[in-house]
Amino acid sequence: MKHLLFPLLALALCACAESLKWPVEIGGMLFENMETALCDEDRIRGLMFRESLPEDGGMLFLFPKPEKHGFWMRNTLIPLDILFLDKEGRITAIHTMAVEPPQGKQEPDEDYCDRLPSYPSVKPAIAAIEINAGLAASLKLKVGDKVEIFQKELAKHLK
Repeated sequence: MKHLLFPLLALALCACAESLKWPVEIGGMLFENMETALCDEDRIRGLMFRESLPEDGGMLFLFPKPEKHGFWMRNTLIPLDILFLDKEGRITAIHTMAVEPPQGKQEPDEDYCDRLPSYPSVKPAIAAIEINAGLAASLKLKVGDKVEIFQKELAKHLK
């Protein structure tokens, strides 16, 4: 049985400051509408319940230290590509994450969470970036490519 990674209490509104936009260039494309997830609450909520994402949008998750991470598509309504970055900003893994069937009315939360696939960073990651599904392929991204996120500057905003 998979542990519940996101306790229900953590789904409450984020106590973080207003979401910071952090432009990131990935594979030659500038993502000017890149939102940040810098506190635990924002990292937990991610892009849940969104019905759309601008083409130049996404979410940048920055973690306090490099560790192995896994993401899932809990309550996520749009397909996404996820890129995991190591401390040097190199891509360690790329996954396309499909929309999963929603939790059934009679389905216990634990069962719902257990059936969701996990998408791993493979190696310790300091960041993850979610963008619209298909963009990683169209930008011809591959493991080992570098993405500059100006980690030291961004880390000043961590909560």
